[in-house]
Amino acid sequence: MTGDFIGVPDKSLVYVGMADREAFDRIGVACDDSTNKRVLTKTVGNFRSDEVTVVFQFWLAASEPKP
Repeated sequence: MTGDFIGVPDKSLVYVGMADREAFDRIGVACDDSTNKRVLTKTVGNFRSDEVTVVFQFWLAASEPKP
């Protein structure tokens, strides 16, 4: 990935793709890497309709080991 991106598919869901691994690591929530072998995910929120959920993602390069 060459830069950050933000996607807002719904009024209560925001995706943030991050290009900077150090910035991603500073987000103070647990990392979930179980859904895809090449993407690390940190989620803030519970996917309820009465709140905004933000999903931060960092895509690993093919040569980069998983943590």
